[in-house]
Amino acid sequence: MKSEAVAMRKPVILGIVSLVFLAGCGSATSQSLNNQPPNPTPTITTISPTSAVDTGAAFTLTVNGTNFVASSVVNFAGVARTTTFVSATQLTAAIPAAAIATAGTAGVTVTNPSPGGGTSDPLTFTITATNPTPTITTISPTSAVAAGAAFTLTVNGTNFVASSVVNFAGVARTTTFVSAAQLTAAIPAAATATAGTAAVTVTNPSPGGGTSNSLTFTITAPNPTPTITTISPTSTVATGAAFTLTVNGTNFVASSVVNFAGVARTITGGSATQLTAAIPAAAIATAGTAAVTVTNPAPGGGTSNAVNFTITALPGPPWVSTGAMSFQRVGHTATLLVDGQVLVAGGAWNGAAPCEIYNPSTHGWTNTGTMNKSMRSLHTATLLQNGKVLVTGGTEGLPGFSVTPTAELFDPSTGTWTYTASMNHGRGFHAATMLLDGRVLITGGIGDQTAEIYDPTTGTWTSTPNMQYMRVAHTSTLLPDGRVLVAQGGYSNVAEMYDPTTGAWSSAGTVPTFGSPSFLSATLLTDGTVLTVGGCVGFYPQSDICGQTLADVDSFDPAAVAWAAKSQMGTARTEHTATLLGNGKVLVAGSQESGVIYSDNFQLSSAELYDPVSSSWSVASPMIVGRSHHTATLLNDKTVLVVGGVTDIYCDDINCSVKTVASSAELFTP
Repeated sequence: MKSEAVAMRKPVILGIVSLVFLAGCGSATSQSLNNQPPNPTPTITTISPTSAVDTGAAFTLTVNGTNFVASSVVNFAGVARTTTFVSATQLTAAIPAAAIATAGTAGVTVTNPSPGGGTSDPLTFTITATNPTPTITTISPTSAVAAGAAFTLTVNGTNFVASSVVNFAGVARTTTFVSAAQLTAAIPAAATATAGTAAVTVTNPSPGGGTSNSLTFTITAPNPTPTITTISPTSTVATGAAFTLTVNGTNFVASSVVNFAGVARTITGGSATQLTAAIPAAAIATAGTAAVTVTNPAPGGGTSNAVNFTITALPGPPWVSTGAMSFQRVGHTATLLVDGQVLVAGGAWNGAAPCEIYNPSTHGWTNTGTMNKSMRSLHTATLLQNGKVLVTGGTEGLPGFSVTPTAELFDPSTGTWTYTASMNHGRGFHAATMLLDGRVLITGGIGDQTAEIYDPTTGTWTSTPNMQYMRVAHTSTLLPDGRVLVAQGGYSNVAEMYDPTTGAWSSAGTVPTFGSPSFLSATLLTDGTVLTVGGCVGFYPQSDICGQTLADVDSFDPAAVAWAAKSQMGTARTEHTATLLGNGKVLVAGSQESGVIYSDNFQLSSAELYDPVSSSWSVASPMIVGRSHHTATLLNDKTVLVVGGVTDIYCDDINCSVKTVASSAELFTP
């Protein structure tokens, strides 16, 4: 029993011991759990990357620091991000694209959980905006002079940023950001040293960014300083007409200005070495000198040396008497010879008389040879290319109208006359025109519509086809192209032209003037047009009576083969003279006056000037002696010699007859 008792107690003891042991084991486990260390507080030292653009993709953020644990979490912009534990000093986090969609900053922290733990101090992650592409709208200035100084260029446009750069001629320039719409850039002098162009652009850096459109900046060469070498003409008379001044020199430019008497004048043409300027009549109204200069504008430029233009005073009254001829003459001719003297032939009122020569240097007359037809009048006289004078036709003295076909030549070197071949027709009140080849075209006459040509090399006459109409006391004018314009003459106001190259006549249009007058004048103007003036409608050769005297004026344009009426004269005129002056104006002087019966009709002394530029008439000083059927000759010094003519006509109820004829002569100075 004792052993059983003992045996029965052993388990109990073991049980107690076991219980005690188990109890001890339980206490040890609880103590071990309660003594686990807490999580540390993390710190961040660096992050990588530190920034991204607002349009960037998702990326992995690396966070470096200390006290990271396996359960550490990276927070980006306040949101816990999927975190990978790399070590106690490094974590990585997945940052989605949405987290950087907006420019700005995002705080980065690390949180360690409890026990212990906590959140680190933040580091800043920058989300930068993408730069736009800039555009340029304007620049100021837009140009500069080559070799000029440094300057500031203002660039206006859109999408500029603080880091925008202005590029000038392909080089980035020091740029100042003013606003999103304006930049300024410092442009050094070296950038504009050479004339040409420079491209201006703006570049915005990445992210985004790019280079703008290009605007052109012009670098102009400075204008040179001009010089004048010569001017033409160098002088004129006071109260003369407007004219064109030619200025020769160097360094002229398209914007050069000619200054005349201190006033900029209108430029009518030019090159680098020549300018032409319009000088108005008002600029030469007073005698003296006018300085001529040329000014080139800035950049550069300047004013040239001055050349003086002389404005000479008129020598005295426009008309002055000069030496009188030895004989009274009407129906005579006056021909300017090669040596500048004037041959007056025929028309002697008192019968046969020698011809006379006027010397402009001495203002004197000398007799020369007598024509073989010593009483010839109403003839023509033409200076030939060989210096001789061809006289054709006319009447056998005055009064009377028995016309002759004879022709003769005057040789100034010997002062003698010799017959040449006679025309095919007797003619009076006809016309003679020397052609460009030196031959002479004879047209019309009393009751005649034929025409013929004299060849000085052979001394022979050749008939041409007839004109369309008979013509008497008409006009015949050599045109610049070699054709001859024949107009009016009592039978038709349809004009016609003779072409020496074809030997044919053609219509030249209808003259606006009423009634196809005779004894009108025709003047070839400097522009190649022909001016016809006045005339007599209803002329009766046997009685010296004019039915109606006209003030009409017409102009013929050879290029258009067309006529146009012009401003009428202030006075109706016939048997007057019309002379193209050196200034381009036309002097019209004298006229027949025969309207009062049983009375002396003294001829008109009045004169007028026609200005082709303004197509207008002005009154000129009257002649000293009233005349009709006189001659007017432009001398080499540009004065006009007026000779002879009728001074008085007496009329009864049937006829008018010449009463007085002049031997006097006078000079007109424009």
